[in-house]
This record gives sequence, structure tokens and C-alpha cells, in this order.
Amino acid sequence: MNGNVLFHAFAPPNVVAIENAYGVRVSGESMKPRYLDGEVVFVDPSRTPRRDDYVVVQVMEDEHSEPWAYVKQFVRHNNRELVLTQHNPPKEMVFDHARVVSVHVVVMAGMA
Repeated sequence: MNGNVLFHAFAPPNVVAIENAYGVRVSGESMKPRYLDGEVVFVDPSRTPRRDDYVVVQVMEDEHSEPWAYVKQFVRHNNRELVLTQHNPPKEMVFDHARVVSVHVVVMAGMA
């Protein structure tokens, strides 16, 4: 999520049509069974997330570090906090709004 290209994957036609779309490889099992370790999620950065959408978020852990990226399920985002959930184990995650770099909606996924 630092802008470095790690690999190229063929995107489905509906993703190719999205301006600035990108893909992220899932690492870990926190969203299993919805998303599996190694799967690629394709993202539309221009789409506004709605409750229960799956999203790729970037959050600063502190002001001096690179942001962390997460694939999670969107609950809400307001001027105080970003709230997400994960599946495995079931858990709610709350981040201070000031630490949120981006929230982008996942539009498609699969093994690449």
C-alpha cells in the first residue's frame, strides 16, 4: 500500500473500466471464509462505502510510521471514528478518524 507495484494481474473487464482501480493481495485469515489468504481483491477508490461493504482501509498506527492496510467489513465512518468488523475470529475494530488515510470499496475478488 506504499505505491510499490508487487505484481501485475489481469483484471476482469468490469474492473478495467474503473478509473484508478487497483488490486491488493490478501494476507492472513481474518476474513475467512469470505476472503482467503493469497486471494486478490480489486478495489474502486471512487465508490463511497456503505454498511456491510467489504473495504480496503489504510490506517496510520502513529504519526511517524507507514500506514497499515486492512481488508475488513465496513460498519461506519464519521468525524470521530472508523468502525470495521472481521470474521475470523469475529471482532469489531475501531480507529480514530484522524488516523484514517483511505477507505476503498472492494468490488471483486479471486485468485490471480
